[in-house]
Amino acid sequence: MSDEGNIEFKVAILGPRRVGKTSLITALLSESQKLLAGTPVSIASVGTTEARIAQHKNDLRGSLLAGEFHPGALGGTQAPFTFTLSMSVNKTAIVWAILDYPGGWLDARTRGSENDAEWERCKRWISESPVLLLPVDASVLMEATLKREKITAQHLLQIGQTEEMAREWAKGRAVAKQPGLVVIAPVKCESYFNDNGGLVDKNEELYRRVVQAYKPVIDAVRQEMSGTTGLSIQYHPVDTFGCVELQSAEWRAPDGSSEQAPLLFSATYIVRPPGQPNPKGAGGILVSICRQIVEAQSGKGRGFLSELWAWLTGGKRRLRQAVEDLSAVPLGNRVRML
Repeated sequence: MSDEGNIEFKVAILGPRRVGKTSLITALLSESQKLLAGTPVSIASVGTTEARIAQHKNDLRGSLLAGEFHPGALGGTQAPFTFTLSMSVNKTAIVWAILDYPGGWLDARTRGSENDAEWERCKRWISESPVLLLPVDASVLMEATLKREKITAQHLLQIGQTEEMAREWAKGRAVAKQPGLVVIAPVKCESYFNDNGGLVDKNEELYRRVVQAYKPVIDAVRQEMSGTTGLSIQYHPVDTFGCVELQSAEWRAPDGSSEQAPLLFSATYIVRPPGQPNPKGAGGILVSICRQIVEAQSGKGRGFLSELWAWLTGGKRRLRQAVEDLSAVPLGNRVRML
């Protein structure tokens, strides 16, 4: 708990470099604001997060105005950064704190020993988080057709490293006898759904590929939490931009590499007129978190979620009502329980 007027809710992200974590959080904020429109409760980025998201939006809009979009041009995270989104009424707030860090840190070979101490702090954050968010680059999975491309996709998505970290997260949840929510969120899904301006519908194939690729992660979490109640694993595909369409995807071998070396992947998107961002699917993540809070209080257990509910009950009527109302919002037909 931060102070009398705020409580911090930690969310952990496990995702490789340049998967689009900042874009996902920006989409989450945008859709959450729509969900809370017309209510006394507001949600906004605060502190350094406000500047980070504003810069990201400006970079995105500049790219969209050019008519051709390269997600990698938006840049990646170079150092740990905590995104803070404040859901507040008057001076009372739940601060959704989402720790981002360089995606390369998931792999000890690219992390560097000089970052070991900071990585230990990140791991503690992950272990303390009731929610584990796993962003997935949809185009990496969907555009891999040949054997070498599919092997490379496993490397790019860091499935093995994600499995081990997810196992440790689940083990911590089980030892503490606390519920946990895992959200597998394919991002940049605009080219595979036709419900947001897309030209084709490949949502079933995307779902199948995600479940197949992340089966080791799902199995590891279930194994560790087999005797624990309150585990939920969900699939939330997200259009992070909403106005782009995949134009081409390229797999190529690095110069001078062997035939066994992982390939390099790049994707180019065209912009759909009128080129205005229109994210879809990210709001369901907030809805699911609110459901987790409401469902946990009914068990009258111990731990953070019970403390949060007690805090909301202690005179935070409007904020508690917002959490309950959000928990009742339909998740839509994109979301699936795994």
